[in-house]
Amino acid sequence: MEENKGDFEAGYKSLNKMGDRKGGFPATMFIYVLIALENMGFVANMMVSMVLYFLFVMHFDLAGSANTLTNFIGSTYLLCLFAGFISDTYLTRFNTCLVFGVIEILHWQW
Repeated sequence: MEENKGDFEAGYKSLNKMGDRKGGFPATMFIYVLIALENMGFVANMMVSMVLYFLFVMHFDLAGSANTLTNFIGSTYLLCLFAGFISDTYLTRFNTCLVFGVIEILHWQW
């Protein structure tokens, strides 16, 4: 690598020595597949843990615990879509995080 002597162009040219092939479609697909697998693993782990919690701690029957979990996850995903719509249309991102953070805290207090 060239030594940077305070000249912006020399430092910029040294970054181009990485080669012609960088990233592209294979790297993007790798990241998307990795994120999808991580999300599936997290959701599956959370679902098993919450069904066991509803079953053994809250003393629901198996059908009731599965139904409660389905309602909880569905309402969570719908609330995320609703928050995204509100954020893009009416509020800033920070204000949306504040409003829905308060809603989430109140939801857990009930």
